[in-house]
Amino acid sequence: MPLVLIAPDWKGYGTARTVKQAVTILHSEHDEVIPLFSSEELVALSGLPKERLLVVGANHSMVDDEALAKMMEAVETVERVQ
Repeated sequence: MPLVLIAPDWKGYGTARTVKQAVTILHSEHDEVIPLFSSEELVALSGLPKERLLVVGANHSMVDDEALAKMMEAVETVERVQ
């Protein structure tokens, strides 16, 4: 099942160290809570194409126009795939 993750704190919760191939991750390079490197590492460990990480947003809250538009686009893409 396709899934969209937003600045996932995968190191802080649970035991999973990879995600499935149908995952798209959105993360801000200016995230002050969870560093972008964390999502870059998750993409690499999971063997995902680099295009599955969308670097957008002004900060961790992801409420700026660019981030919201990319979130909507990612969700709409997931809905079409299902």
